[in-house]
Amino acid sequence: MTPARPAPERGRPTMGDLLDGRDAAGFVGREPEVALIERAWSDEAGAPRIVLVHGPGGIGKSTLLREVARRGAEAGRTVITIDGRDLGPRPGAAGAAFAPALEVEHPLVLVDTFEVVAGLAGHLRADVLPTLPAGAVVVIAGRGAPDAAWFSDGWERLTVEVSLAALDREESARLLAGGGTTDPEVVRRAIEWTRGSPLALATVAAAGVQDFGPADEAEILHRLGAILVDGESAGRHLDALALAAFARTVDLGLVHALLPDADAEEELTWLSSRTFVERHGPFLAMHDLVAHVLRLDLHAREPELVRDLRRRLADDAHARAVRANQPISLDLAHLVDDPAIRWGFGEGFRTHRLDGVRPGDAAVLEACLRATGDDDHWSRVEPYLRDAPDCVTVVRDQRDRLTAFTVTITPTRAPACVDGDPQLSRWLAHARGRPEPEASVLWMCATSFEHDPEGRSQGLLGLAGFLSWSLPRVRSCYLPIAPDSPGGLAFSRAAGAVHHPELDHVDAAGVTECHIADFGPAGALGALLAVVYAEVGVDPLEALDPARAGVPGRGAVGDPVDVVRHVLRHLDDDRVLAASPLAPSGLDVPDAAAAVRTRVRRALDLAFVDRREGSTDAELRAVIEQGYLEPGAQHETAARSLYLSRATYFRRLRRAIERLAAVVGDPVA
Repeated sequence: MTPARPAPERGRPTMGDLLDGRDAAGFVGREPEVALIERAWSDEAGAPRIVLVHGPGGIGKSTLLREVARRGAEAGRTVITIDGRDLGPRPGAAGAAFAPALEVEHPLVLVDTFEVVAGLAGHLRADVLPTLPAGAVVVIAGRGAPDAAWFSDGWERLTVEVSLAALDREESARLLAGGGTTDPEVVRRAIEWTRGSPLALATVAAAGVQDFGPADEAEILHRLGAILVDGESAGRHLDALALAAFARTVDLGLVHALLPDADAEEELTWLSSRTFVERHGPFLAMHDLVAHVLRLDLHAREPELVRDLRRRLADDAHARAVRANQPISLDLAHLVDDPAIRWGFGEGFRTHRLDGVRPGDAAVLEACLRATGDDDHWSRVEPYLRDAPDCVTVVRDQRDRLTAFTVTITPTRAPACVDGDPQLSRWLAHARGRPEPEASVLWMCATSFEHDPEGRSQGLLGLAGFLSWSLPRVRSCYLPIAPDSPGGLAFSRAAGAVHHPELDHVDAAGVTECHIADFGPAGALGALLAVVYAEVGVDPLEALDPARAGVPGRGAVGDPVDVVRHVLRHLDDDRVLAASPLAPSGLDVPDAAAAVRTRVRRALDLAFVDRREGSTDAELRAVIEQGYLEPGAQHETAARSLYLSRATYFRRLRRAIERLAAVVGDPVA
């Protein structure tokens, strides 16, 4: 607990003043957040009094609180700072920490690192906060999102939530410039690498990086990893941590499928207890910043693990989308490294959402389009809003405001108003003359009313065309590309689209180019899988096999790898072995089980012929023997005895089981 510092004597600046001045000079961005908190101590009717700031480590919570403290002091507030780590479980600790606020009329109480004492929230609401002066303002910052009780029983009238996001490109560049990093190419690479993380940017700026090579990246990763996860990435959970870092969301089924030799419930419980993992219904999602840092770190330390994990995640996402007759998979798009393709699926734009047309939206769109002077655009959009509103998809922001829209059609579901559309009528005629016209989607426009240099709304609207029509497969996309849209042009190139100048549309607002992407018989879903394959070093032609469009991926019932793994897990259980597809028919339970054990041991000799120490065969056989065959075998013990990290041990175990399954043969045949 620290009360506000008294002003120093005139002419005698202190080290604290120097520190505070430099900290203030380095503060960048967060204008909306600061404005909201300043509103809390204003005289405005209905202004909040409790502000709950949350975000992962390194996102700038403490920096924001220091800026709020400076501005609060300038506004005449008595600033009282409390660090959650100083409270502990002592009875009365919270009351004692807040006690100085009872002695003044307009206190500003700032509580940092609240995640370590989040259990005090109920005590604060019941016993501490109600005793504060009516003019008090309390800002509480922690890693976890606030619990629902902050927004019930009347507290919702005093409380507002602030979720801190990454800095945008302009703010990132300003922060780097404050540390002397100004070379345009270095700034571009640093912004791309840090993804707007204030901590990462501040580390780069403080290091005075002028080249930003691998050595700088390694050092920054080391610092960030220690700060962001606070040692929570325990080695025994590395596979689960990696899975959560690369997957868009994680649930029990995915852990079962991707980590078959782990205790799925234990791993999911461990993940859900991390401060940087958020729960969304049955799914867990790692915060973007932490996931980004961990992916970079894993790429550097465990490249083989990363390649294998991304390949298996891609296969799993593709198989699930095929089974569900989905033309695209957000889980698969999330695995792509190429920023242009990720842009085309709205990846990373978490503050906005797609929605259908509501009453009143037509008036909003008309006003927005006419305000830009684009009356021609409005005259073309209005018939769809009136006669075919299912062709219109809008984007809404966190305040539910309409910020962007698109119009899409398919050749099999084109409304009559297309006939009067000078753009889509020509595109539709062209699409009907191409292979599989029923598997085509055509976009009239992807129009945003927000100033966003990165054009993220357009990327989100691109996704709308795949989601709006419930097609089982999309082969061709007719994309409206503005010649001055860097994101659109980059996505078009990445998707292999071809510009057809004869189909360009020209009106008073300029040129809308027609770019056609033909993904072939495997559709957009197969093409997306091929991108991931190419990025991890697998022949992308494997993903483009049309047969894959109707065949489930690995993990289907009767999969030889799953059958062999199940047998290895239950080698001591006669009944399980006798019921296995590997068991011969016509034998009683003991004899059938014995036959399965014999078959597995013979396959072991055939699968791993080279017994020389250090050979691949010897290493793979060792993990099978010590992980399954030796009495009392346990994976953790086996990994330690073989001097392998847990991740390396399970990678070898997976390869060994696949090799063994190939020798055993197809158990269903």
